[in-house]
Amino acid sequence: MSTGAGAVQSQDLETLLGQAPPDDEPAYHNRLHTADVLLTVTTMLHALQARRDETGRSWAAAVLAAAAAHDYAHPGGVNRQPFEIEIQSWQRVSPRAAHLPEPWRSRIESLILHTDPQTVAANHARVAGQVFDWTQPWAQALLNEADILMSASLRFGPDLSPALAREWQRVGFAAHATVATPAGRAQFLRSILFSSPAAQALAMPEQVQQQLQSVTARGSL
Repeated sequence: MSTGAGAVQSQDLETLLGQAPPDDEPAYHNRLHTADVLLTVTTMLHALQARRDETGRSWAAAVLAAAAAHDYAHPGGVNRQPFEIEIQSWQRVSPRAAHLPEPWRSRIESLILHTDPQTVAANHARVAGQVFDWTQPWAQALLNEADILMSASLRFGPDLSPALAREWQRVGFAAHATVATPAGRAQFLRSILFSSPAAQALAMPEQVQQQLQSVTARGSL
């Protein structure tokens, strides 16, 4: 399986939002977020030294395609019911995956749907204590990590919280008032899970702990 589907989806997203009024694009779940996730997945694949046999290449392509499509035409805000936004994204891009053979089409669909934040803890639980290998549970955990890695990072994360606050304020989601505060940042950092060897190699748990200590110290002043 090639990465062509992911490239086409990225081009479609650029065209779709490039033709829309500037204020139609969500402040957080926008083209930059998609680019961040694609870059992060690529970096994580290199960190894993992903094997170059057919299985490894196919899974890498599937994760990249899912990364490109997981927030396609995201309306901003949060799900009102499980998988709501993710199903809409898949429905918009699924015609581009029509040529893919099974089981890859279903695997990519599942990867996209399970970027729903409410499923992330269960996704990580499925790989707990297991050695990394190219399986659906590990591919899902990897995509979930890539989805939030920039937001969790010491360098970029603090600047992304206000963007999420603006997006949530626009749709009237009450948490917009707290997500960019020290308490909101700490809550997010405590919720993060990193399971893959790639996340460990990138020192993400250490970055999270460092930020938690800093945010907690500021909050106690």
